[in-house]
Parts: sequence; structure tokens; C-alpha cells
Amino acid sequence: MTRWRSWLLIERTLLPPTRFLIRIEALSGIILIGSCRELIVLRLNLEGFAAIMKEGKSVKVNLQQHANGHLSPFKQKLAKYLDPETSWDKDQLGDVLHWIRQFVALVFGFLWGAIPLVGGIWIVVFLVLSSGIIYGYYAIILKVDEEEYGGHGALLQEGLFASLTLFLLAWILIYSLAHF
Repeated sequence: MTRWRSWLLIERTLLPPTRFLIRIEALSGIILIGSCRELIVLRLNLEGFAAIMKEGKSVKVNLQQHANGHLSPFKQKLAKYLDPETSWDKDQLGDVLHWIRQFVALVFGFLWGAIPLVGGIWIVVFLVLSSGIIYGYYAIILKVDEEEYGGHGALLQEGLFASLTLFLLAWILIYSLAHF
């Protein structure tokens, strides 16, 4: 099965029962995740991703041009969460990171349960992906100085255990409902 999203290709193929594979190729934009039976290939369309990033920059310019109040409240809030110029206090940034991590936990829990994936390695994969998304958000998108907020450890730990619980709940629930 192969499906394209605007910047992501998802392929599922069958593997021999004794193989297991996780490989990330950053330069080509390919992530291979395999279990005992199937291989899932997530292939980033780097041109499409670059177009999305350019579109995000143009949206930011448009938001600055329309700062006189012509934007909806939702777009104003969204602009704040994506603007590296915004000043954050420790509690606000912690809340944003917490709720992003909860959303990521729900998405990956539903995805892991629907595919169906089993085994403890997928918990580790979730923790790595979740922490990577959080790190990318505060270090690359917001460009905050992590030392002002307690360092990488404090920022990466924000909402971690609650999201792990939510991830496990969603994964087990969807897996049980869909496959039994």
C-alpha cells in the first residue's frame, strides 16, 4: 500500500518473519520502520516540505502585515506559537510543550494501535519521536535559549510521563478494539 500526503510517502510491505528494521536516512528523507511482519517506509518529499516551509514564512509575513486586527483570533494565536520573536515565560512554554506532547501521544497511540504494532521497542520509538518533535519545536521553530528555561532536560521532560500514559492508553485501546 502506498499513499502520498503533500510531503510524506507511506509504504507498507511484508517482511520475512525473522526480520526487524529501523533505519533513518536524514539526507534522503527516508525513515524505515519494520516489525516481524511488515515494513513501513516513511519517505519525505523534501521539495514538498521545502514548499510548506516557504509557505509558512509567507504566512508569517502576511500575519505581520495584517497586525492591525484583521485576523481571526485563531490565526493570531497560531502565529504566536510559530513566531520565534515571541517572548515566553517558563510556565507558558512548559504548557505549550506539554499539550503538544499530549497531541503527539494521541496520534502515535492511534497509529500504533491501528497498524497493529506490538512489542516494547515501539514504546522506545515513541519516546524518541516525541522528544525529537518537542526538541525541534523549541530549538528550531521557536529558537529559544534553553538555558533560560532550565536546560534541555527540563524542556524535554515537560509532559513526558503524562504523554507516555496517554500513548499507552490510546495504543492498547485502539489495538484491542480493532484487532480483537
